[in-house]
Amino acid sequence: MEKVEGYALENKNGDYLYFEQVSNTELQTHASKSSTVAELYETPESAAFVAIDMINGSGKWKYLYLKDDKPVSVAKITILSHAETVKDLSDIR
Repeated sequence: MEKVEGYALENKNGDYLYFEQVSNTELQTHASKSSTVAELYETPESAAFVAIDMINGSGKWKYLYLKDDKPVSVAKITILSHAETVKDLSDIR
């Protein structure tokens, strides 16, 4: 069992934010109900720092986001995953 922990930004609807680079200086913000796609940060402070950059436009990135996707809180995310081999492909030619 693999355990991944991190901190994510949430919008006012409780959705988790993640980003897509759309140019050399711009990140498009997306929101999802699924915590598995959230952009994870190592500490709540680093997540809050990104939120401040987004809101103030003070960072190296220009964040493109809808009004509803403005970050309003930081959530702790814990993801547990399990993987197992179901078929050995060494006999395929």
